[in-house]
Amino acid sequence: MLIALYKLNSEKQNIIFFSILLLVLLSNIFILFNFKPLFYEIIFPSISRVLIIYLIFNLIKKINYWYSSLITICFLLVFFYLISVTNEISTNNYNLPIFQSILISITSGVALSSYIVDDNRQNSWLLISILLFIGIRFMLFIQSYYLTDLTLPVINPIIIILNVFAYFTFYKFVIEAEVTDKE
Repeated sequence: MLIALYKLNSEKQNIIFFSILLLVLLSNIFILFNFKPLFYEIIFPSISRVLIIYLIFNLIKKINYWYSSLITICFLLVFFYLISVTNEISTNNYNLPIFQSILISITSGVALSSYIVDDNRQNSWLLISILLFIGIRFMLFIQSYYLTDLTLPVINPIIIILNVFAYFTFYKFVIEAEVTDKE
């Protein structure tokens, strides 16, 4: 639906955003049909996150790299702390959570610093989206590493709802950035 919404409401038709949405769609299809975890847990979400970072850097005109770096380091400390206190991760499996934590920390740093520097509608949508992505990351982390012996049926629906709202608000950010860029 977001692909159709974007096609209808965007004058620029950014191929990077279409690629992000296509990767999200493919990873959701792989999850539904229980394909090998390598595809939907590593490749598609990682490529999608890298493209999100690339798109954010292209759409935001005023980025304060000092604030972004400082905020990114703060988020990295939180995520690395969570990884370090987890006994469920073997030494071979540290690479994926570290890589995903770095990517979400970069997007968080840029989003929060952009909001601090220039509080406008575009940066507000980006901040809301990134906060939802952070919420998803925490929920997945808790589900994967802290609730291994306990299954809560409510976590997956919450993650799905957060994911829908995160990508919708990211869509709103992209549309707003395109409108702002046109002015």
